Amino acid sequence: MGKQFSLLFIVAVIAIMGTISGWSEENLLESIDIPFTKHVLENGLTLIVHEDHKAPIVAVNVWYHVGSKNEKPDKTGFAHLFEHLMFNGSENYNDDYFKLLEPLGATNLNGTTNFDRTNYFQNVPTSALDVVLWAESDRMGSLLGAIDQEKLDEQRGVVLNELKQGENQPYGKVFKHILMGMFPEGHPYRWPVIGYEEHIENFVLDDVHQWFKDYYGAANAYISIAGDIDAETAKAKVEKYFGDIPAGPPVVRYEQWIAKKNESSRMVTQDRVQLPMIVKIWNTPGWGTTESDYLSVIGNVLSVGKTSRLYKRLVYEEQLAVQVDAFPLALEIAGGFGVLAVAKPGVNLADIERIMNEEMDRFLKKGPTKDELKRVKNQRLADFVRGIQQIGGFGGKSDILIEHEVYGGDPGLYKATLERVQNVTAKELRETANEWLSAGDFVLEIHPFPPYQTKESDLDRSQKPETDKPPLAKFPTFERTELDNGLTVLVANYPAAPIVRFRLNIDAGYAADQFTVPGAASMTMGMLDEGTEKRDALEISDELLSLGTNISAGANLDQCAINMDTLKANLDESMELYLDILFNPAFPEKELERLKKERIAEIQQEKTEPNSMALRVLPKLLYGEGHAYNLPMTGSGTEESIGKLQTDDLKAFYETWFKPNNSTLIVTGDVTADEIMPTLEKAFGKWQAGDTPKKNLSTVEMPNETSVYLIDKPGSEQSVIFAGHVAPPQANLNEFEIDMVRTILGGKFTSRLNMNLREDKHWSYGVSLRIPGAEGQRPLFVQAPVQTDKTKEAMVEIQKEIKAVITDRPPTADEIDVTKTNKTLKLTGQWETVGSVESSLNEIVRFNLPDDYYATYAKKIMALEEAKVASVSKDLIHPDKMIWVIVGDRAKIEGGVKELNYGALRYLDADGNLVD
Repeated sequence: MGKQFSLLFIVAVIAIMGTISGWSEENLLESIDIPFTKHVLENGLTLIVHEDHKAPIVAVNVWYHVGSKNEKPDKTGFAHLFEHLMFNGSENYNDDYFKLLEPLGATNLNGTTNFDRTNYFQNVPTSALDVVLWAESDRMGSLLGAIDQEKLDEQRGVVLNELKQGENQPYGKVFKHILMGMFPEGHPYRWPVIGYEEHIENFVLDDVHQWFKDYYGAANAYISIAGDIDAETAKAKVEKYFGDIPAGPPVVRYEQWIAKKNESSRMVTQDRVQLPMIVKIWNTPGWGTTESDYLSVIGNVLSVGKTSRLYKRLVYEEQLAVQVDAFPLALEIAGGFGVLAVAKPGVNLADIERIMNEEMDRFLKKGPTKDELKRVKNQRLADFVRGIQQIGGFGGKSDILIEHEVYGGDPGLYKATLERVQNVTAKELRETANEWLSAGDFVLEIHPFPPYQTKESDLDRSQKPETDKPPLAKFPTFERTELDNGLTVLVANYPAAPIVRFRLNIDAGYAADQFTVPGAASMTMGMLDEGTEKRDALEISDELLSLGTNISAGANLDQCAINMDTLKANLDESMELYLDILFNPAFPEKELERLKKERIAEIQQEKTEPNSMALRVLPKLLYGEGHAYNLPMTGSGTEESIGKLQTDDLKAFYETWFKPNNSTLIVTGDVTADEIMPTLEKAFGKWQAGDTPKKNLSTVEMPNETSVYLIDKPGSEQSVIFAGHVAPPQANLNEFEIDMVRTILGGKFTSRLNMNLREDKHWSYGVSLRIPGAEGQRPLFVQAPVQTDKTKEAMVEIQKEIKAVITDRPPTADEIDVTKTNKTLKLTGQWETVGSVESSLNEIVRFNLPDDYYATYAKKIMALEEAKVASVSKDLIHPDKMIWVIVGDRAKIEGGVKELNYGALRYLDADGNLVD
């Protein structure tokens, strides 16, 4: 176990993160600091507090030092199943945890399990902190009385569907095979976290109770609170709610079990995938070791960026693979280092393995170059700075502090990793790589368990605390202007971090493919960074990594966009590269041929994955021929269209749509309009305006009857059900009511559809109603992956729920009030990062919303009326005009679907063509 600290309140007096905007490149490492205080309660619970007052929210992160490695080999999956049960109610709040937190404006609300820990986390407005601590402490101290056989059976069904959903994906069983190959019988990392189906089926209630007693005591728990609160207040609140919870028994732990291997072993298996994959992995030391940190740098050198060794050799030069990766597996008592590649169609895995071996041998002999090392160090530092803009969520400040406390005994240990990465030499990396291709032993230590005690408490746990008055969310101000050539510019000064982001939107998107070939929009954007008139793709990649800058280009249904995210200190150099990519694309023929092969392989992969199979064919059924939106929703195109695509097509697309008067530039971050506008005038002022075509977004009439389509996927372990029709464009007078209906019916965890099929029936891991944003009529559809033997029954329940919302069960006043509160209070943490501010500005641009949209959002939401919501739902939802698409094993589900008689059953192939 980690070193125990005294019971005194330990305060680290360190500078607040607000000084980050003054950092320079030279002192960036020294300036990175996440101030914290730490306190150990008398019952052994550890509290960590970080103050960040930039937004009126707090992140509460609770970790229990227990994961799947604490299970027995014949009872796997228990830690993860128990995480699910923790959301199903405790003795003093015996209801779904999401129902309690969603109305309070909670975001980042979830729980996860890994090999070594189980965590529960949420961001809430400061006014709701007492409720969160009351609820978290109640399920820590008062859970057993609320867990019964019915709840165990319900969550068992949900977890089994989650397992099947994961294994139903391409390569869904790969990690299970990796663990079995890496670790010997009896090793606690040998089985997957989610466990094995036969074990989950046999869990009994006594197992649940014993797991709670063994591992969910206060001395095995850690709480990290970050945000708009001071340390003394947080300490007092945690003492109040958690101080009387028993410590729990001592926990036996492995300190290290690397499972060193001296011989090669090989497993060959088969799965329902489109492309071959090869993985090579070595056993290494685990989390927090110098070796693990060094191995992560080696992984970056080998596979991050187009000039990285494995990517350059396998994807770029030899063109044998469509994906490569090199990665450390940093677990608590052991680790691994792996290299992975997904082959192109027809490629022999032996050829890929030979090149993997050659590149690894080259690294073992000479180590990294000076330029490689500099590039990786800069990128790693920039990524860390971006991550700590957030107080909560994975990679946020509360997460970083609690991770290093649980595994290392000190929340500040993250600095050790940063320093190791920034100071490592090429010689040290080469020596580490040579030492740990195989290595390890096993050591066990036992330490006395301290005499923990609980304290007396007069807290009445039966009474839920009242929330304080909720804080008001404030969207950052921004300035709008227009250059003489028609380019609209929005600038939002938001110095949350020393970062500046650019997003140039071009009004084109997948919808513009109607004037060329399917996939042209996304392929044009994908080619922008593949070479300019003075830089090739590898030079662009190398410069970006050296600067710690991200430049990406992509498309959605209505827009093409080229984005830049850079440290302010590197803005000028990054801007020069950004403009070169934007204005001087070369569209080199050899790169296009390479990307076409990769894209075709991607499409082939989409046509094997159940959800993307449905998303490829649904638009054709909803919009019909000739409409701009009738192409695959993935935007990837078809194998035929990509095969025909030529450089001239991309150049024509670029020349047609890339006009300043057809574009909007959004600038956010640590920069003001006064600072940036002279630069923008110079950079974009000479861009020539011009006319662009008008996309066909004409109104689509709904069908007169229901249609049902089935795509056969033999051997599928689940059926994926889609049911939908068109809906009004995003810019409409009733959008707030439409979003209210969507949320209540299928837009949150406690929505009607999800509670029915997941929580009540436990036939699915999750069901949703989606209405993706669009300039024209939007697709509205239910998306439901369900167990195969409940396909027919799930369709009945979906139909029942969508009918009920417009007939006998319209949205109720309670549902509307809870959703109003949730939607308005969530705003308090919505604009925590520079990227989130940019995203909201893009919504304003894309859907032509008023500039005060978010300033008045809460007021408009709270003004919604029950009668108006019910009226709009009847105009929105049309159960008798639904188009159903089911992807599943035809032999197992066809009879049941036919029995429903929802409409004539037709059969499609993966391209959406009718088949017999």
